Amino acid sequence: MNIQVDKKPNCEAEVRVEVTAEEVKNKRSTITAGYKQHAKIPGFRPGKAPDAVVAKRFKGEIEGQLRDDLLRGGLDEAVSENKLNVLNVTQINDDQFNEDGSFSYVATVTLEPEFELPDYKNITVEVAKEEITDERIAEELDNLAERFAEYADVEDRAVAMGDIAIINYTATLDGKPLKEAEPKVTDFIAGREDHWIKMDEESFMPGFCGQLIDLEKGGKNEKVEITVADDFPLESLRGKEVIYSVEITGIKEQKLPEINDEFAAKLMPEKTLEDIKALIRENLEDQAEQARNSAIVDQVVAKLDEAVETELPEDVVARETQRRVDEMVRRGQTQGMDADAIAAQQEEILEAATTQAKVGVKSSFILEKIAEAEKIEVSDNDLMQAVAAEAQRSGKQVKKLVKEIQKNNQVGTIRHQILIGKVIDFLKKNVTVNDAPADADA
Repeated sequence: MNIQVDKKPNCEAEVRVEVTAEEVKNKRSTITAGYKQHAKIPGFRPGKAPDAVVAKRFKGEIEGQLRDDLLRGGLDEAVSENKLNVLNVTQINDDQFNEDGSFSYVATVTLEPEFELPDYKNITVEVAKEEITDERIAEELDNLAERFAEYADVEDRAVAMGDIAIINYTATLDGKPLKEAEPKVTDFIAGREDHWIKMDEESFMPGFCGQLIDLEKGGKNEKVEITVADDFPLESLRGKEVIYSVEITGIKEQKLPEINDEFAAKLMPEKTLEDIKALIRENLEDQAEQARNSAIVDQVVAKLDEAVETELPEDVVARETQRRVDEMVRRGQTQGMDADAIAAQQEEILEAATTQAKVGVKSSFILEKIAEAEKIEVSDNDLMQAVAAEAQRSGKQVKKLVKEIQKNNQVGTIRHQILIGKVIDFLKKNVTVNDAPADADA
């Protein structure tokens, strides 16, 4: 067997294989013998039919298996002989039986990135430790109070910050209706009727609410001028001036409940205000600890990424990019974005997904290599514990969930997630964490 390996950029390699006529002949004989042993051919007992009869009767099956075995065997030998770490075979080209009886083909394969691991046991990070203040607890109580707010109609004064304004509004760009000038823009931006808006400087579009102050119910401002922000999702609108015509059709004043023991009992029966404050503090401390742990992991992985220079396999990055695009779209739909809004952001979504995918794929290869170096593995018991935990979380029976996982070919994915989690735990045990200033970026 003659094998040539030509490594190319982006973790790709071209493997040329030629199987000699003698090897092809021997492999064909072995396959034919297997069919001969079990074949039921009229006039012959099993295993007694002549080779020529068996070869003719099962020609298609034998040739198909021969081709598959030669392809697989050639690649296996190429991998072993050249110590290739193959992720997948992307193409098989020019596969043919030649006139001299040999068999040849060209396989394009994706290889694992090749790089040296940096020192991953002596990483130092700086993460701020958040203190939960009384002011923070008061903010959370205010947020809870807003959920129980009542809204009273206002008839005798103009709209003010903090009110709920009910508005009809339409937008124009360069004298044309915004929807006509920019068909991709959503109705939320272009105009709606009976829309409720909290009067706040950051509501809707920055600066919008401030131009409605002093308008009473029935009042209009036909020239609310808004310069679209440079980070607006629809790139074609960035920096442009949109003119809104706005009519106030109603004003509602927010009436917040008094924050006392009576309010606490509404939140949780038989609890006092001090009880609620203690629970809020506990929850905020848990959140702060989770955020701190996440920041530690993010910094560790970022330092590893920075220390490693390597090419990445394009097909792996492409699959991960598509997965992240799908995830972003689902998240947008869950948050109420319609198809138009998602379409308007498709370029930004793809750009963000591609960037995240490259970082994620690179990090994954680094963490997998650390797992190999430290002999970190995933046992069947680890897998079953993860499945049991997911079953409990989702309320499904373990047996039913196992069948779903097997049906969807997710066992490998779950094993990989567990492996990465184990490596992260290993890195956290070895990292040195210094406290950063409270206002520093984690």
